[in-house]
Amino acid sequence: MKLYKYAIAILFMLPLFSMAPLAYGSDAYTIEQFEVILEGVNQSHARQTAIDQATDQGFRQLLRSLTAQSAWPRHEEVIAKVNMRRVLRKFNIISEEMSPEYKAKFELQFNREYVRNLLTNLSIPFSEVGAGPVLLLPLLDLHTSRLLWEETNPWRVKLEQAAAKAGLVRFILPIGDPQEMMMLTPEMVAFGAGDMIGEIARKYNAEVAVVARFKMGMTDDGQREALLDLVWYGGKEVAPQYLQVPLQSKDGLDTAMTQVGQQAILALEEAWRRLYMLDFDRPGRVLLHYAAGSLSELEKLRNQLAGIAIVDDVMLRAVSRKQAVLQINFFGTEPRLQALSAEQGLKIRRWNERWVIDLGDEENTVVYGALSTQQINDEIPTTSVSDNAWQENGGDISEQQ
Repeated sequence: MKLYKYAIAILFMLPLFSMAPLAYGSDAYTIEQFEVILEGVNQSHARQTAIDQATDQGFRQLLRSLTAQSAWPRHEEVIAKVNMRRVLRKFNIISEEMSPEYKAKFELQFNREYVRNLLTNLSIPFSEVGAGPVLLLPLLDLHTSRLLWEETNPWRVKLEQAAAKAGLVRFILPIGDPQEMMMLTPEMVAFGAGDMIGEIARKYNAEVAVVARFKMGMTDDGQREALLDLVWYGGKEVAPQYLQVPLQSKDGLDTAMTQVGQQAILALEEAWRRLYMLDFDRPGRVLLHYAAGSLSELEKLRNQLAGIAIVDDVMLRAVSRKQAVLQINFFGTEPRLQALSAEQGLKIRRWNERWVIDLGDEENTVVYGALSTQQINDEIPTTSVSDNAWQENGGDISEQQ
């Protein structure tokens, strides 16, 4: 897994504490590698001190990853209310050295429900869906030429450095082998050859590619400025982003690219968060009808639904020999629920005014996705089935009647 590197300098009188690069897991609430180095501390207390420091600094980084930039000024308000003993659900020590200084690497698993409730109670919007990989195409548009694949492309270097510090989204840059160079020229990228861009992205198992086009310009009053166009290609509906960064007279191209690279990654991550931001002001609920052959199959479906970013809870409301009814509580709108479900491989749709799983064709959807009104009245009991009963019964659904 590619490491997400964060250079964070924290100065202490004693002990001296430093952190190494972070590595985020596929779960937005897990940091897979978090290194702590302690100097000048009693070794008998070093481990607990390191755990406390990792919990505090890891949680701060988690907040930056989950929340929109507009909410970052409120992080200290969150920190003031958090119970550090509850916020960390589990940790694992990956490696540990006691001499000449204490050094340890931790896997940190934060308490999803606790963090969710904390941010919800403070009305702070957040997103739990990480992305990866997202392919970045670093197009440098100069007055005389365009650079894309070349190792000498300075914009590629600066963008890669900035991307290494990302948190929620895993960005990658293409290798630039001869086949890629033949398939996609800088001119094709500049003019938006979406099909070819998508084909390159698929080589890297990336659903999304972003063309980051850097160029220099001039303001109306004669001040130099760096211009950046960020254009998304793939399955996400993200509008192009345009950044303008005024430059000081002393700023050279290297400085300009460093500044713009950092702002580009922040802007891209913010756009990704907005796709999946939980909208607590718009709670919703749907009753999903589904025919499953066993409790294990139904449990698998419930886990898939629970994994959708905006879903708060999934409850089994009724079950019979032929059909089950799941209640999905979520934040946002029904179309958004449908869109995010599709990303999990679940196509949810309305059928005869009921929500069902679309199984790919009309006949199967009718047979397996929804029964007629009379059949539902005949087959679905009027009383709900508790979640405890569901968990305790490992047999066929027909056992619950």
